[in-house]
Amino acid sequence: MESFQLRSAIEGIAVSSDIDTERVISILTDVISEEFAGYLNILEDQVAVEIDDEMNMKLYLLKELVSEPTNDLTEIDEAQLTQLEKKAPLDRIDKKVKVPTSLAILSRNNIKLFNQSLLYKLKNIKKESIYREYKAREGSLVTGTFLRRAGKHIILHLGSAEGILPYREQCYRDNFRPGDMVKAYMKRVEIDGRREPLIELSRVDVHFVLKLLENEVEEMAADIIRVKKIVREPGRKTKIMVYSTKSEVEPVGTCVGLYGNRIKNVMKELGGERIDIIAYSTNIKECISRALDPGKVVHVLIIDHEQKEALVVVEDDSYPLVIGKEGSNIKLACKLLGWHLSIRGESQVKDHPKILNSFSKIETLFQKQESDLEQLSEVGEEILVKLMNAGIETVAELYEKSEDEIASIENVTKAEAGKLRAFLDEIVEVVENEDESREFQETYLDKVEDNLENLDVDEDLEEEIQQVEYVVCPSCSYEFEYNEQQSCPSCKAEFEFED
Repeated sequence: MESFQLRSAIEGIAVSSDIDTERVISILTDVISEEFAGYLNILEDQVAVEIDDEMNMKLYLLKELVSEPTNDLTEIDEAQLTQLEKKAPLDRIDKKVKVPTSLAILSRNNIKLFNQSLLYKLKNIKKESIYREYKAREGSLVTGTFLRRAGKHIILHLGSAEGILPYREQCYRDNFRPGDMVKAYMKRVEIDGRREPLIELSRVDVHFVLKLLENEVEEMAADIIRVKKIVREPGRKTKIMVYSTKSEVEPVGTCVGLYGNRIKNVMKELGGERIDIIAYSTNIKECISRALDPGKVVHVLIIDHEQKEALVVVEDDSYPLVIGKEGSNIKLACKLLGWHLSIRGESQVKDHPKILNSFSKIETLFQKQESDLEQLSEVGEEILVKLMNAGIETVAELYEKSEDEIASIENVTKAEAGKLRAFLDEIVEVVENEDESREFQETYLDKVEDNLENLDVDEDLEEEIQQVEYVVCPSCSYEFEYNEQQSCPSCKAEFEFED
């Protein structure tokens, strides 16, 4: 390899890979030693390579001094050494004589193959450097320039490499053109021996929304606001459950920002996708009510803790909001909570007194025991102390937890959790007399879905739901029924519609 080729290769790698020249030379000498030794069929430590400041490469064979050499490539005797040193003194490395050599000892064909192999190794050094650079950034937000399309995929220029935004990772709201600056989530970075590092990007991954929000909410970086869970239907809606590590910091308002500025910036990047910020609560009923926002929840009945099933009664007017367009709101709420929710409007259950009566039974029970966890004395004082140390103060709070959730409380064993859960279920069973309890169980705990599906649906209500038009405020993202008003009922921002 000529010195100008070597200089060009070294400087090119140093600039493109952001590696200092000395480091590139060090890597290069190791590669040349390995390749040269391989072609001569000798050990790598029997070869030495030096590259000077002028980018001239010098090769040496490190020969052992012996009385009777058997291999001219690795051994030398005193007579041969004396003859060579008449031209110039020879250095020694680890008791071996450093004898100058060159690529000329290889055949012409091997010299050509050596140069090709060396250039290939240099490219691999660059490839490996790029891989390490972007692998360290995997899982972060990046901005790239739209270069071109590859079929339905988009290729972005990220600086020292190109990233691919596959069609499956693009949102239907996206409408980019060559030259546009595009933000994306770096989903994965991989490498193999046949191509450049694969940098796969995404704009539909839930982490894309999360990273956008983190950029806007400095309290998240400070670990004051934390995300409990995030679910998304790309292009339509995202629900994010958050909580605060400091009681004085309100999580939802902090994420939304003054006048909704923080969340609006995220929505703008997502092309207007709706985002619901929900405050996490240890009370599952509260979580269910909040997750169904902007709908208005009237009652929540926990049907089965272990199976995570609940019946939710909502105001008739907000029924379509709870369900959402093509069921998006209820589907995301269920996914966010990990619960199966059966939604019914008030008018759908008004002619079924057993349903409404069952709500009042359990609510009355818990109202009586609202602040008296000690009424569970039968389970033992030691267990009650553990519950109180965990911040549980009422029977109602404890009842909302499944057996696994109770077992996750510090110092509470699996056996104790099972005992508590069984005792709580027994309390509900004996709310009234045995006959009524059996009737209650048949209605709600034994194939509850079959019973609910038989409820009559108010035809007038369904027709009204189909005719109602809902809009989303561009300022605060509040969704409401449109009745020709000219301002948002939530933030009071004024607006008008174009024909």
